[in-house]
Amino acid sequence: MDVHYFALTGKTALITGASGGLGAATALAFADVGADVIVASRNKPALEQVAEQVRSRGRQALALQADVSDPHRVEEVVAEAVARCGKIDILVNNAGIAVTGKLESLSPEEWNRSLAVNLNGAFDCAQAVGKVMKKQGGGKIINVASVAGTVAVPHLGAYGTSKAALIHLTRSLALEWARHNITVNALAPGYFLSPMNEQAFADERMLQNTLKRIPLGRLAEMSEITAILIFLASDAANYITGQVIVADGGWTIL
Repeated sequence: MDVHYFALTGKTALITGASGGLGAATALAFADVGADVIVASRNKPALEQVAEQVRSRGRQALALQADVSDPHRVEEVVAEAVARCGKIDILVNNAGIAVTGKLESLSPEEWNRSLAVNLNGAFDCAQAVGKVMKKQGGGKIINVASVAGTVAVPHLGAYGTSKAALIHLTRSLALEWARHNITVNALAPGYFLSPMNEQAFADERMLQNTLKRIPLGRLAEMSEITAILIFLASDAANYITGQVIVADGGWTIL
């Protein structure tokens, strides 16, 4: 097989939630395989640092401050991205928040905020970028979901509901936009090494209890998650649409 199927040379990607964690790692991973990157997040100083790291890899980068729960700002970001970069070949809807707690005790504000960012934000970004991709003749949209969107997880009812809805949105968009040569897929990661999870697993007992439920017996490396995103964004995935790739070390098969 031609390894160039897995390259992103000449592609321009818009990644939300890219000021740190998985979003930032994805921006750098995409740059490593040839993509120019537009990074968006609420944290402009952190975004600029990520953009500078992309440039140090020899790729172009644009940092745009945005809260994806603001539909008007989403439209502005997409318009500015196209005006300055010329196109958007790939959209990675990574922005998300984890509202935790029992459903019976969540406030309306907490519930609505989870949906506003994790679901509505992804929809607004996809809708705006989808219009661009239709004019361009195609593109790839990847929604970062979660295993919590495929199975119920204690204290993650709001988060899981938003991610389950995001998975269904993925399939619905894939069905509507296939005729425009736009593929839409989702990645549902389990537990992986990230600054957020490192804090959560500072409790050794919690970490060991989690590892017991993972058949592979470990957390995923960040690079193992970004590699799947590279695949879904590449020509190697041209015939894949409407699918959810679960990367959880076997956690959901138990």
